[in-house]
Amino acid sequence: MLKKLFSLIFIFTLLVACSENEIQSKSIEWEKYINSKYGFSVNYPPEWTIGEESDNEDGINLYVGNPDVHILTYASYYMEDISNPYENAENNGFDIQRITLDNDKSAELIIGNIDEKVHYELVFIENDIIYNVNAEVSKSFFEKNEAILLKVVKSLDTL
Repeated sequence: MLKKLFSLIFIFTLLVACSENEIQSKSIEWEKYINSKYGFSVNYPPEWTIGEESDNEDGINLYVGNPDVHILTYASYYMEDISNPYENAENNGFDIQRITLDNDKSAELIIGNIDEKVHYELVFIENDIIYNVNAEVSKSFFEKNEAILLKVVKSLDTL
């Protein structure tokens, strides 16, 4: 009887330990870039090395160290008659999908190919400001990291 009790305690302890490890691995916090000029934030994986904020403080390079990977986030005042990202996307034959961000707001995700790279761009317009997360990455990087890129773009939030 005592052996069975110890066996049950051992199994229970093992299950609790496994659950704690699983919870810890799922709760690894991503880093957060906050842009105070335009009032927005984007989350990114902690293993990414980000660049310095641009001189005009409109955004940042979220991934430095690989010449085949360009992932930027930035914002600017939106003037539809001067620059329309949807027209540009349509002219290049890109797909435009409506997605829901983590904050439950709707945005557009533009996806297409430019030369040997994948163009993956979130466009969110609110209060005359256009917010972007723009990735131009190699096809192999995209295939390995598509879920991560989607998580990054969906994390865009306005403050």
